[in-house]
Amino acid sequence: MLEVPRETIDMTYAGLNHFHWILRFTVNGREGYAEVSKKLGKERLWEYCQRTNEIYYDAFENRSQHRFAPDRAKSIWADLYEKYGYFCYMADNHIVEYLPNYMAVMKDPKLYGFDHFWTRDFIIDKMKKEKDDAREYFSGKKESTDKSGEIAVNVIAAIAGSEPVMEVVNMVNVGQVDNLPRGFALETNGMIHASGYTPLAVGPVPDVLKNVLEPHIVSQSMLVDACLERNRKKALEALLVNPMCFFMATDDIMAMGKEALEANKKFSDSI
Repeated sequence: MLEVPRETIDMTYAGLNHFHWILRFTVNGREGYAEVSKKLGKERLWEYCQRTNEIYYDAFENRSQHRFAPDRAKSIWADLYEKYGYFCYMADNHIVEYLPNYMAVMKDPKLYGFDHFWTRDFIIDKMKKEKDDAREYFSGKKESTDKSGEIAVNVIAAIAGSEPVMEVVNMVNVGQVDNLPRGFALETNGMIHASGYTPLAVGPVPDVLKNVLEPHIVSQSMLVDACLERNRKKALEALLVNPMCFFMATDDIMAMGKEALEANKKFSDSI
């Protein structure tokens, strides 16, 4: 969008796994959100994205495609920017898992670009394609010239003693975000090096984002405690306070929780 090399952008982000928010960023030392606002002018972010939609190779999906599906009418990511003034993690299929106000009203997922779901058949087909590709690479029949966006190689190299790298890490909050609960795993900037992993101090998240993130932290912490304590009552209470259930009647939430425990009886009998 800003048409600058990636290495000229410096970002600070914080949130939950696949649900972090870019709190601030700079572009060649200039304030990033101001640059975005200047680029957009009076145009809305999603309108700009549709107008400048490009074709790229998605290494994760193993196909070339538009960055945004041409028939896609809406974007949760872009809408969150318009509402909150911050960029969230960009994959709508991940962030919607934290946003009941979108999930509850989504009558046609394809309008949001959800053109497939992670069904068993989809995963099996995807794994087969990846295995076939790997065999061709290792046999020399196929040569890879493009570096994917996967960061695992950089992480492995840093741990093995190469240069440290700064990447997204999920680590227990020991104060890197000082207005979110300690002891809960957060997704923030972190350094990866031969001695391990070090989260970087972010400071507080804005109140508007704190109130989006913290209810999930409370619910997930209760669920972990329920498992460790083998407390079925607390497991159901964790569902009652889970933001993704806010649009449901409490009796329905309890019934759903009991049904889920029964369906997974061989795993949940100890709870």
